[in-house]
Amino acid sequence: MTETRSRHRFYVPVEVKPGEVISLPGETSRQIRRVLRLSIGDEVTLFNGTGFETVARIIDVSRSHVDVKPVGKTVAGTVPGQPDVHLGLGLLKADRFDLVVQKATELGVRSVTPIECERSVVSLSADRAQSRRARWERISIEALEQSGRADFVKVRDPIRLTDAPEQFRSSRKLVAWEQANGRSLVTSLEQDDSAVDVLVGPEGGFSETEIVQLGAHGFEPVSLGSLILRSETAAICALAMIRAVAEIGRVDRLGGPGGR
Repeated sequence: MTETRSRHRFYVPVEVKPGEVISLPGETSRQIRRVLRLSIGDEVTLFNGTGFETVARIIDVSRSHVDVKPVGKTVAGTVPGQPDVHLGLGLLKADRFDLVVQKATELGVRSVTPIECERSVVSLSADRAQSRRARWERISIEALEQSGRADFVKVRDPIRLTDAPEQFRSSRKLVAWEQANGRSLVTSLEQDDSAVDVLVGPEGGFSETEIVQLGAHGFEPVSLGSLILRSETAAICALAMIRAVAEIGRVDRLGGPGGR
């Protein structure tokens, strides 16, 4: 592991300017003081979701805040390559949806949209939806910091399934369905796909009526294999499959495992 990679990484929702002092957000400051126990002079890596990152040095630590000052050049960070993957997931119980947001971020997804479906066992009022979305954003940011990504994942407001065709407009639109008659997600992808939308149902999956409605808007039902998966497992599996196909394509274009 290189020195840069060993630095703790933090997301900051502001522009990072050379030499300009930045006061870190409260939760980040508490983590630095109480958990990591970093001190003045220690260096961290900052990113603001634009695909770039900067080394900064801690210049002040107090009970109320931590201030840092960029000391290195702004450089390109790690950003997942194509395709841009957008996940729509039927609303699940809180801990299960939390898990998918975390793992989807680690797997390079660009956006996550909660969807209220016919068989959803969870529904959210406007107030609950707002607080839940804020929680999902925090989980995603933590996963960005951990995984080394320098971009940002858009966690959208919950929508009804009938609004999915308006939300998801990629040229490749897939819907995971256990009755897809052997049409595999893997074989439905093309290595030159620039963007992929994939929908995964709630507990109990999508109804046949919902599949027909989605099919009328260009969504292709696909299988994730012969086993019946929980919704959270299915979402993670689908994203891993998409990422694997993209990586195989990248290796092929570079000329083999060594990229030569």
